[in-house]
Amino acid sequence: MSGPESNYASWYTIVADGLVIFSGGGGDLFVFAHTGRGAAPAILTPPASATVPVGGSVTFSVTASGPGRTYQWYRNGAPLSDSPRITGASTAAITITSVVPADAGNYTVTVTNACGSATSSPATLTVNGSAIGDADLDGDVDLRDLAQFQPCFALPPTGACAVCDWTSDGAIDAQDLGVWYATVTGPQ
Repeated sequence: MSGPESNYASWYTIVADGLVIFSGGGGDLFVFAHTGRGAAPAILTPPASATVPVGGSVTFSVTASGPGRTYQWYRNGAPLSDSPRITGASTAAITITSVVPADAGNYTVTVTNACGSATSSPATLTVNGSAIGDADLDGDVDLRDLAQFQPCFALPPTGACAVCDWTSDGAIDAQDLGVWYATVTGPQ
């Protein structure tokens, strides 16, 4: 149907996205037509790039249109999921706390509904901080970094301890100590 016909104009209403609600003779409402046109999601406002210091927080958000939307965030093409440091991986806004150098990269979100999907342009996260193993953020890796690492051992990577999770596995453990040791001693 290309448009309202004058003798039926009072019997139907175009609601949105080509959906037409038709009033039957007994007052019942029926879906008369649905083209699906315009119902696929569209990115209205993509996430914006950000620069944060090691240990800081960042939030990327997107505004999208289309009914029944679901979201999935990605870093460098890999899907993200919620963790102790990441919240909102399947929402319109994702937050990363206790940022570590390994969080740097390109973040995109794919918005999906029954009619299709749309992927945002990438937002780049730049993390300002020192080298891996530099727990005190003074620009070099030395015994002072080990002194900062020791009280964080076996704790969650939050607050001042966030910089000690050099393997980005959500735990401050022997693997992180191995990273510090390899950095301070150089190639063997």
